[in-house]
Amino acid sequence: MPQAARVLDFAHAAQRVSAIVQARYGGSGERTPQTAEEEREWRGRMKREAPEEWLKALSALETGTQEATGTQEREKSEDLRYLEKRADPMRYALNQEAG
Repeated sequence: MPQAARVLDFAHAAQRVSAIVQARYGGSGERTPQTAEEEREWRGRMKREAPEEWLKALSALETGTQEATGTQEREKSEDLRYLEKRADPMRYALNQEAG
């Protein structure tokens, strides 16, 4: 009998990503065409890429660098830390292939 895979609800994860994108643009919570487009791009990446790939890029976006330093690790948002702890249940591309 096949094992059930744990999957983090996509909408919940996408909401966390949206919060990070919103914070990048001042965190007003107001959706602009620019933030809406960037959120769409991130949702696409979440569906196509392994979580390690898009989380690394999201971390770089948030910290403004390619590699997070120790100080930047502490400065990561609660949303990013939440997502990084749940990388395995966010393998959306793999789950789509498996059906």
